[in-house]
Amino acid sequence: DADALRVTSHADRQSAYAPYADPMVDRLARESRSSTFLLQQAAATDLTDNAPWKEFLLRRAIEFDPSNPAVVYELGTLLRNLRRDADALELFLRHEQLVPDDYQGLGQIGSCLGDLGRYTEAESYLRRALQFADDAITHYDLAVVLTRMGRVKEAVSEYERALERDPAHVKARTNLAVNLVNLGQVERAARELTRVLAIDPGNASAHTNLGLVFAQQGQVEQAVRELREALRIDPMQVQARTALDVLEK
Repeated sequence: DADALRVTSHADRQSAYAPYADPMVDRLARESRSSTFLLQQAAATDLTDNAPWKEFLLRRAIEFDPSNPAVVYELGTLLRNLRRDADALELFLRHEQLVPDDYQGLGQIGSCLGDLGRYTEAESYLRRALQFADDAITHYDLAVVLTRMGRVKEAVSEYERALERDPAHVKARTNLAVNLVNLGQVERAARELTRVLAIDPGNASAHTNLGLVFAQQGQVEQAVRELREALRIDPMQVQARTALDVLEK
């Protein structure tokens, strides 16, 4: 216990990021003015374990090479993954000025705007992105925006287009099923959720949604089975717990 307290106390006094494992590489990263080198080191840094160090490297790279579109895009992507959407948006807008018709950059802008609640602007950017690349991710992001705008039928069409391009897109199929329920197409929603679980059996949300669909259809036994499985995988599935309590009374 004494050793643990000593080590923890020491760690608490260190910088917010952990340096690279190799001290020589770490020193080079701290002193380098090469955006290429810094970008390479950032790419080798694990986001889950060391996001602050990755951000440090990218911000240093952009300090010395502010017009490098790869650095601008990577820093925007990092901030997006960290849910710092407003900061990410600023970088992606700068990237658009550097590479005006890059579909990935346009898609990132649209996705950021959507998460910031600026839906009309988001739709415009996402449709622009689709003019340059007809890909599953952009159709999915557009569908999410359309759903938030209450345009459910249009969203269903976009989810379908996303799945035509990537049948294994689990989020697109799950969201499609939810929208189908809202349109009263319960049987088709059940089929879509079953396909989700064929791809990802451990998807607790899909088990919950399928259980709710079965309950809506009056198939109580199947509903209870799915809801119990959802809670086994993830005990924090509140909807599953609430619905199961009602069905088991």
